[in-house]
Amino acid sequence: MPQGLLYVRSVRFSPTGNYLVSGSADYSIRLWNLENQTSTTIDDDDLNGWIESVDFRPDGQQFAAGSSGGIAKIWDLDGNVVQTLPGHVGTVNRARFSPDGHTLAAVAGDGQVRVWSLMNKAIAQLDTHTDALWNVDVSSDGTQIATASVDGTTRIWDRSGAEIRRLELPTNQVFNDVVYSPGGNTIATSTIDGDIQLWDAEGNLVNRFAMHGQRVLGLDLSPDGKYGLSGSDDTTAKLWDLEGNVQAVVNHDEWIRDVAFSPDGQTFATTSEDTLARLWDLDGNLLAEFEGHADGVNGISFSPDGTMLVTASDDSTVKLWDVQGNLIHSFQKHHGRVWTVAFSPDGDSIATGTSEGYARLWDLDGNLIGEFKGHEEVVTGVAFSPDGQYLISASGDSTAKVWRIARTLDDLLAQGCDWLADYLTLHPDALMELENCQRPDLLPKAASYLVKTAMQTARTGNVQLAQQQLATALTWNPDVDLDPETPEHEQNATQMARKFSAAYSLTEGQRLAHQLKLEDATQAYERALELDAEVDLDPQTDAVEQDADLIARRYVALSLQQRGQLQAQQLKLKAAVQTLEEALDLDPTIDLNPDTEEIDQDAKAVANRFSAPGHLAAGQQQVKNGDVEAAAQAYQTAQDLDPDLEVDRRVWDTLCWFGSVQGQATTVRFACENKAYFGGVSTLDSRGIVLALDGDLEGSIESFQAYIDVPGRSQDRVIQGQAWINALKTGDNPFLTDD
Repeated sequence: MPQGLLYVRSVRFSPTGNYLVSGSADYSIRLWNLENQTSTTIDDDDLNGWIESVDFRPDGQQFAAGSSGGIAKIWDLDGNVVQTLPGHVGTVNRARFSPDGHTLAAVAGDGQVRVWSLMNKAIAQLDTHTDALWNVDVSSDGTQIATASVDGTTRIWDRSGAEIRRLELPTNQVFNDVVYSPGGNTIATSTIDGDIQLWDAEGNLVNRFAMHGQRVLGLDLSPDGKYGLSGSDDTTAKLWDLEGNVQAVVNHDEWIRDVAFSPDGQTFATTSEDTLARLWDLDGNLLAEFEGHADGVNGISFSPDGTMLVTASDDSTVKLWDVQGNLIHSFQKHHGRVWTVAFSPDGDSIATGTSEGYARLWDLDGNLIGEFKGHEEVVTGVAFSPDGQYLISASGDSTAKVWRIARTLDDLLAQGCDWLADYLTLHPDALMELENCQRPDLLPKAASYLVKTAMQTARTGNVQLAQQQLATALTWNPDVDLDPETPEHEQNATQMARKFSAAYSLTEGQRLAHQLKLEDATQAYERALELDAEVDLDPQTDAVEQDADLIARRYVALSLQQRGQLQAQQLKLKAAVQTLEEALDLDPTIDLNPDTEEIDQDAKAVANRFSAPGHLAAGQQQVKNGDVEAAAQAYQTAQDLDPDLEVDRRVWDTLCWFGSVQGQATTVRFACENKAYFGGVSTLDSRGIVLALDGDLEGSIESFQAYIDVPGRSQDRVIQGQAWINALKTGDNPFLTDD
């Protein structure tokens, strides 16, 4: 399964085994359907980096991915984004769903674990209404929920979904809106006939007055509980006191859909079918106009600090504004009319309800951070609980639902630590940054891995960090062995960090020596001694070596010896001799030819011997070029320079054969009679031809006889060989021409 041009960094099977998801360094995600052998590629520019981690949700219907760009997202199996989970600074190294699929935890390069609630199932359903709901509100203490319905009732519920009481009118009017006063002592409702009703907390009707001549869709009570605000199909919005006395009237060109008081109660906002939202003071003076929607504006909500407004429209967009009427951001990702909108109590997120039947949660940059599916018809109202942990939605399907948005931070972090336990154990450097996850049951095992991490850290030269890691390992597990590679039980963090780093300096010295950097190599060895006074600078010898200059010269000399050997093999004899002499100058004890038992320090002789394979290789090339005479000379030179040179039988056979077919038997006879031939009967026909051409008929007959006596030889070759033998026995040489 190839993926892009770069390697795959993470892969995960679905729980059913039907799908495989992979993330690649080419910034792409690939979803594989293993049943029909098809795949879908997801290229998401928002991820902005390598795909470091992928995971399937336990139900197998969605998968998540985290990127080096600090973004995590969730997709469905059709490749549609379900949720965006921003916030990390640095690579999202691991993203994992909880076993129940309700939460996703991720750990990133910024040292933080972030946990998102993905609770897309309602924790309560308010379903005793018999017709569509128009709106919903939550009491200021969060204990009650009020819903207004077309069925002629407003109902009060507790958060578990149990109905507490009903508010009804004798005329059985359709309720269009409901709102709690800030203290919860008063409930205001509006009806299709344009009237306003005020009720006490026990559900008793306190006051009722005719305010508009047509339906009232927008209703709010001021933060101090002294005034009410209503917007109607009669194109007016009215500010009134609780006795029904009108204080101000404002107008739009068409129906007014929604109204809202600012948090300080000094201004109010209205939205209309005329595509506009407006901001007014309490005297009805226009302060700002919010122009930009292409269709009717259904909902409006102030941010808790009163600096922003959010509007929802039939044009499928949600827009965020400052209170001066300047557009901050437009949310373009809805599919259908957006009926309702509400700011969260902390001002960090926005809830919307749409004609698709979804309630959605967004951050202020327009990223989808939660989607709540379950309604069968349009979501007409959304409201947050005062603590921001719950979202309540009302729908045209005659139900309201309660959704959990988040748990307490401590609970979420604890669960995140549980799900990432294996990862954090194997990556204890990340665990060091996450104090919330440093649990007693996790630390002892993680301590052992932290020791290994510290060893690697020290071997990069970072003694301070290695010491810190080892000291942390001891606090996690006081019995941990800080040097598991030795029989002793070591527990001195400083000493071990220096020891491990000394090993790094030792390796660095060898590397620099190999590069012929004598001074730098000496300094590296001296650094190793400073870190560990007992370090052996040359562990390949029996004695403990601690002369930094001597060892540096020794290893530079060894590198020079190897370089001289290579130069000789390349037939650069002058350079090879000079290089080998330099090696001797640096280390008078060096063996210039470690392949022999004796210590050899004759630079010229060693260079010649090392050049033998080079001459042999040159001869092989000359054979291929058809220059048999030059090849034979090169082969002979190689043997003269190194009588012990091991040459494969096929090398001799090649020269023997080409010499025989080119009539240069005398030139190549030494190759044909090489002792290597005695172990290779397949070459005896070439030898026989060469001996015959060179006048050695008896030797030729002997070679051909040995050739045809080989078991399994093909019949035609046996016949040919026997014919040559018969001719040679009669003194007739079949290989000589008339010329």
